[in-house]
Amino acid sequence: MKKFVYLCLSSFMIMQANPLKECQNDQDKISGCIEKTYHENGNLQQETPYQNGKRQGIGKAYYKNGNLNFETPYQNDKIQGIGKAYYANGNLMGETPFQNDKIQGISKAYDENGNLQQETPYQNDKRQGISKVYYENGNLQQETPYQNDKIHGIVKYYYENGNLGLEIVYKDGVAISGKCANGKKLTNAHLHNFTNGDGVNCN
Repeated sequence: MKKFVYLCLSSFMIMQANPLKECQNDQDKISGCIEKTYHENGNLQQETPYQNGKRQGIGKAYYKNGNLNFETPYQNDKIQGIGKAYYANGNLMGETPFQNDKIQGISKAYDENGNLQQETPYQNDKRQGISKVYYENGNLQQETPYQNDKIHGIVKYYYENGNLGLEIVYKDGVAISGKCANGKKLTNAHLHNFTNGDGVNCN
């Protein structure tokens, strides 16, 4: 057992001491290498690891200032795992779970201060379930139900204090009715204006 542990540690140390070389040709991608591109200022722009001719490992993209922009996990030439995006200041911008090149699970977005902004569930690369948007104080701002990548069900909007303000019913991506928390019903004109980016006065 001790011999096995020693061999594992030795292999790990060898791998750490011999990082993948930069790709020069297709043959390198088979034996193992990292493909690199550079910004005009000479700083590293992107690096993608290859093994057996396929992308394998963590691909990375960088801002011009050298800070990390994206991390993309590859397995057998497909995106597999948690993809991450970062702000220029280094804080996490978002994380998205992938399975065989498709989004599978809950994608999350954060503001520059690290506060959770949005959570959206995906199934087989399509939005499926309740997407949530949050205020900076952490309170729920909006709930949007998705079915097969279309808004379907009751979308709920909340005030920053947590009180419900507005509900709009969607069917296959189309708003069909709505009402304010005080009981005021929305007309078709209200719905049309709202879905085109205008607000609704519930007073």
